[in-house]
Amino acid sequence: LLEPSDIRTLVDRAESESGGIAVLINNAGIEHASSYEYIAIEKITDVVSVNLLAPMTLSRLLLPPMITRREGHIVNISSLSGLVGTPYEEAYAASKHGLVGFSRSLRASLRSDGHSVGVSVICPGPVRSAGMYASSNAVTGAMALATIGSIPIESVGRAVVRAIVSDQPEVVLSGVPILPFLVTQVLSARLAENIAAAAGVPKMFKRWATASARTTDPVE
Repeated sequence: LLEPSDIRTLVDRAESESGGIAVLINNAGIEHASSYEYIAIEKITDVVSVNLLAPMTLSRLLLPPMITRREGHIVNISSLSGLVGTPYEEAYAASKHGLVGFSRSLRASLRSDGHSVGVSVICPGPVRSAGMYASSNAVTGAMALATIGSIPIESVGRAVVRAIVSDQPEVVLSGVPILPFLVTQVLSARLAENIAAAAGVPKMFKRWATASARTTDPVE
């Protein structure tokens, strides 16, 4: 993992060589599925550092020149796991929830101060053919549940462009309509929990966690 000083050096060089960065897309992320009582402490640190602290650090370093130039847009790639709790992915879900909260707060602050820099957060569900879902599917052979669905990677790219062009605060992408479930979660967390269980969501993520445990060293 890069140290803060390394990130600052990288940003300074990118700013100098490009003549000024107008768009920052924080897309890097790592995932680890495991029963939480067995996860290595170092793995928790890695997940939170890459998924949350790195985007916050990059945004902090690039925001002042964006404000000075009165232009710029920050896009943070979160996940549906940033809006709902996903079993066996506590560190990942926490980092993605944090990224959603960071995006919402930063956008509110910039608008309150009258700055023209935009902030958007994209929350995609399982993405076909690329990224973490594809990797998990390759290990487990388990497809996403029909009740969850999956989306093509092109949908994420188009969502990023729309978010920048239209200055959209938040974009949720899912293979099936998920707004009713998100509303249910707010109104009745217990009901949402029961719906997720009935749909087989915990069982799906447990299969991924079990497969992941077979491909990593056991935690003492």
